[in-house]
Amino acid sequence: MGSVLQYLENYKSILKLIFKTDPKYIFISGQNCYENLISGNEYILYKQLNVLPQVNSGLLYHLGSLEKFFKENGWGLISKSETNFDHYRNFKKINKEVGYISNLDLIFEKIPKRL
Repeated sequence: MGSVLQYLENYKSILKLIFKTDPKYIFISGQNCYENLISGNEYILYKQLNVLPQVNSGLLYHLGSLEKFFKENGWGLISKSETNFDHYRNFKKINKEVGYISNLDLIFEKIPKRL
């Protein structure tokens, strides 16, 4: 899933459909995530302005909440790497209370069921 999760309004429903296809791994690339959960918000809606004149809306995810959702559905995070290669991307106007914001590649693996 290359940078697509942030544009999906009903991302949990779509991920649950993907879980049902029984893949061994799920790779989410280029996902914007933030560190500190503020007021229980699992995501922040933002406007993407780095492709003007086009303006896109997207979701910035709380990484811990995203990991928790996967874990509750039988998946574990096995790899996380930062991919902040876009020099035009910045989050200067987002409240600093959210903590560190990064663009991540995430790999989740299906946790084997124990007998």
